[in-house]
Amino acid sequence: MRHDGAKEYVSHDLKAWYDNKGITSQMTVPYSSQQNDKVERASCYIMEHVRATLLDDGSEAELWAEELSSVIHVLNRSPKVGHDVTPLEALTRRRPVVKGFRVSGSRDWALKPKQHQRKLEPRTNVGRFVGFTVNGKAYHILEDDLNKILGDAKQDNQQDVCFCFKRQFSPDGVDGW
Repeated sequence: MRHDGAKEYVSHDLKAWYDNKGITSQMTVPYSSQQNDKVERASCYIMEHVRATLLDDGSEAELWAEELSSVIHVLNRSPKVGHDVTPLEALTRRRPVVKGFRVSGSRDWALKPKQHQRKLEPRTNVGRFVGFTVNGKAYHILEDDLNKILGDAKQDNQQDVCFCFKRQFSPDGVDGW
């Protein structure tokens, strides 16, 4: 493990954990990214994807963490040049399911939980896709009216999972499922 000597990497607890797992810790010279070129290149590559995604779908800069999560989610399930398996497949020994991939910023409808539905009101909240939940079973959707992220346990008091209709609009204006 290479690091620049930051406090979070040199605590006694972390040193003990490194020793327990057989990991050697090496400190690099501070402010010299040349010594850690693979990590720096990977970080630049990921942040370029995040920047491009934010610009492409016109998202606010405040949503960078959601976009970063989405980029990592997709990259971990995408094949790499020279490898037969994706990173997630190498870790879990199972081929990842990618049929739930969404276009960042696309229009989505989130089904309201039964206890929040009223008789004559819409049963869905309309918003746009901004990311995936940690377990990958639902999406994070930025609701249009409230500017609140649905499906986010940090913001949802009841911690209801936001299940969404996977509706996609095609460029020719014909919508499909």
